[in-house]
Amino acid sequence: MDLALYQLTSTAVCDTPAVVTSFDAQAYMGLWYEQFHVKNEYFQKNSWTCNTAVYSDLTAEGDFGVSNTSESANQRFNKRFGVSGAGSCPDPTVAACYVAFFGHGTDYPNYNVIDTDYTTYSVVYTCEAGKSFLWLMAREPNAEQELIDSMWATAKTALPNFDFSTMAEQDLQGEKCTYPVV
Repeated sequence: MDLALYQLTSTAVCDTPAVVTSFDAQAYMGLWYEQFHVKNEYFQKNSWTCNTAVYSDLTAEGDFGVSNTSESANQRFNKRFGVSGAGSCPDPTVAACYVAFFGHGTDYPNYNVIDTDYTTYSVVYTCEAGKSFLWLMAREPNAEQELIDSMWATAKTALPNFDFSTMAEQDLQGEKCTYPVV
């Protein structure tokens, strides 16, 4: 969907959830497997699957690299594609971070970790251009149902205005996917 059209048709009421404080940015680095995301994201087609995010090369200033990759179930698996960008947590102890792709920065935190234990799950939220975005991610490709239920409960508590009907089906992960090596 074209970004301008997307902005005109999106009317989310943005939540302002608390983010993780005492954030350990170094522990957060590494490979995350997407479990759920919002439908019709202007930067990610619904047909993309095996979605991952890799955060790496954290500096003392809180800057880090971002690599988001996917595969297309509509074409054939085993061919990853994606985009690399830059992230920054200006205060690496607070999980209100900035992520940019294609050199397009932001003047507000657009990567807000509202809950994580660093080793199994992360719940991430932002609201921009009148649309809320929510990602539930895990360190394993196929998270256990109990963990998924816990992430949903966290999101529902932290995001009272979020329209959960906008979430896509659970992302396909597993043996059909070819994952990045970190």
